[in-house]
Amino acid sequence: QWMTTVGEILPELYKKNKNDGNKNVESTIIYKRCFCGKGLDIPFFDFLVIPPSTDNYLEVFIPITQLVPQDSVLKVEEISHDKIPDVQMVPLIDFVTNSKSLEVKGNEFMNILKSIVLPNNYLPQEECTIPFLSLIDNVEYDHIDPFYFNPSTEAIMNFMWYSSKSHWLKSLYIFIIYFLSYSIISWMYIAHIQVTGIWYELILLLRIFPGFAHYLNILYKIVIDIRSFLLFFALAVIAMGHALFIFLGYASYIGLSESPESFEVFNGSTIIYNMTEEEPEDIFTNPFTAIIAAYNWDSISLDVWGFWPLLIISVIGNIVFVIILQNVIVSFMSAAFENADKDGKCAVLTFQSRLIYDYANLERSAFTSGKSNFDNELKDKLRVKYICFYNEPSITKAWKHESKEWESTPIYSNFESEIQAEDDKSDESYESEFFIEKEDIKFIWTSAEE
Repeated sequence: QWMTTVGEILPELYKKNKNDGNKNVESTIIYKRCFCGKGLDIPFFDFLVIPPSTDNYLEVFIPITQLVPQDSVLKVEEISHDKIPDVQMVPLIDFVTNSKSLEVKGNEFMNILKSIVLPNNYLPQEECTIPFLSLIDNVEYDHIDPFYFNPSTEAIMNFMWYSSKSHWLKSLYIFIIYFLSYSIISWMYIAHIQVTGIWYELILLLRIFPGFAHYLNILYKIVIDIRSFLLFFALAVIAMGHALFIFLGYASYIGLSESPESFEVFNGSTIIYNMTEEEPEDIFTNPFTAIIAAYNWDSISLDVWGFWPLLIISVIGNIVFVIILQNVIVSFMSAAFENADKDGKCAVLTFQSRLIYDYANLERSAFTSGKSNFDNELKDKLRVKYICFYNEPSITKAWKHESKEWESTPIYSNFESEIQAEDDKSDESYESEFFIEKEDIKFIWTSAEE
């Protein structure tokens, strides 16, 4: 079944419930089975195949419903008969198509010059009428929103990202040129700490690659999930480092010194040389080096001081820091990794949605007046009427399970708690009467123009 009407009101639902936090209606719609249950009913078209960017992404098929020239180099293919039963259609028609046909105005040379000088010139909002963009604009920047968990949403975004990623690759190349230029002339700058900021920006920009963004998000989630234990671990290390600094920072005052190591060279059974190294530098004279030494506990040796209480401290430190705390942090990180890996793809889709929205609203983007690399191979601008995807069970299994749980939930199951009520407190037998104002549901049948 097609959900054309739902596609029109879904952005309004998100917009209406953006502030009050009630997403029961949207979640009930998003988990409808048809979003991953509408079989392919146009199997005889040629398809543009968009491969998955990583292993856990859906393979997308775009049916070419336009004329393709005989000399075209556009790579289209038919879906194999083995795949057809598992290919699903997104139940939203023309959801990524701009309803307004925009033509490039002005002189061609001036347009090229304008695109160089003002590469990020945005269209007025009324000229970019792509339904999916209005939905992205109203969905919160939150990867746990069920919108990013929906297979149809992922298929749409995979296509739009495939069409727009070349723009962000150009931005990456420009930044790399700037990065290399800065590295060459950095000797002219006094504040070398700025290089760290450039590396930080480069790492963030590399998130345009889904695999890199996925693992970067996992790292971020792990740090957030175990931040309390990391704080405890850091305080324990600082405490031990500070204690060693107080105790051994001025060891000579209490008659302690590190014993230098001695080496003997034999010729047979005769000692030829007897060498003694210089007295080692005391790393505990500085509080910062003492803290670093406490962190690298297994690399320090306290027995060279020849003081038995230090041997006890060394044994206790090995048990606490090397055996207990480091193994505990590894187990916590393993548990946090599993949770972060589950949410990783949704977080990447959330990040990509913002880039897609920014690019699609550009004056010369592939979705507005500009032409994509597909359009050059067709008679006319590519009109994506349908979007299909391969239903990979390992990817959609979790969503289908969640969808079954939402089947028994009515769309307005929690609506009574949100609408107004009239109570007659003077009469104890009088029950509350709920009523719906016209304004509460006006958006369902009122067109956007009204």
